[in-house]
Amino acid sequence: MFEKYLKDIGLSDKEASIYVALLSFDKAVIADISKKAKVKRPTTYVILDSLAKKGLISETNISKKTFYIAESPEKLDMFVERQIHLLEENKKSLDIIIPQLKGIQREQG
Repeated sequence: MFEKYLKDIGLSDKEASIYVALLSFDKAVIADISKKAKVKRPTTYVILDSLAKKGLISETNISKKTFYIAESPEKLDMFVERQIHLLEENKKSLDIIIPQLKGIQREQG
């Protein structure tokens, strides 16, 4: 249910599944996250790295084990704000290159 909304704001299917699964734990090891999210373990590592880069999860080491922790859902708001900022920057860049692209189009006839 929540995964659809998370996909709408820019998370992939697996990112959404893993984030929601991780929210149900205080902290969790990779095996538990993978099982709960129904995502293969090697893929879970990749997705957790992606979510960490987006600021949506963190990790901690306890007794030589790595535990993953979902950041507060309020962090999703910050994620969306970053997405908006990136889109605005892309729009500015596009406004600069559109005239150049039109010039190429005219040259081709």
